Amino acid sequence: MMEKLDNTTQSLENAVMTPNLINLCTYTINDFSIETVNARDLHLFLNVAQPFDVWINSLIEQYYFELGNDYFVTNVNMEGEMEIKYSIYLLTLDMAKTLSILERSDKGRTVRKYLIEYERKLIGKRSSDTFNLYNNAVK
Repeated sequence: MMEKLDNTTQSLENAVMTPNLINLCTYTINDFSIETVNARDLHLFLNVAQPFDVWINSLIEQYYFELGNDYFVTNVNMEGEMEIKYSIYLLTLDMAKTLSILERSDKGRTVRKYLIEYERKLIGKRSSDTFNLYNNAVK
C-alpha cells in the first residue's frame, strides 16, 4: 500500500509552527507547494487508541484516499548503532479535516475548525499578495 515518491523533488519546510494545536508544514514536490499535516502528529493529538500504522492504513483503505492526491509518503532511514526505517505520512488539509471529524471527538472537531480557519487566513493572504503584486505592477 505504501509507495515511495521517487523521481520527484521533495522538501519539507517548517513553514508554519502553530503554538497551541498542531504543526503544519509546506510540502514541495516538483515545484508545487501544498500545506500538509503530519499524520503521526494528528494521530497523537487526537489520542487515537489504535496503533498509528493500523489507524492510517485502515482509513486510507476504507475511505479510498489517494497517494499523491490526498496524502504523500516519505520514507526515512536513520542510521546509527541501529538502522531505523519509518514512513512520514503528510496529509493534505482536506484529508486531515476528514480524519479529524471521523474520530467523532471534541479534539477532532477542534482540529477541523482550526484547519478551516487556517485555510481562510491562507486564502486571504494569497488574495492580498496577488492584489499587492497587481497594484505594484500597475504603478
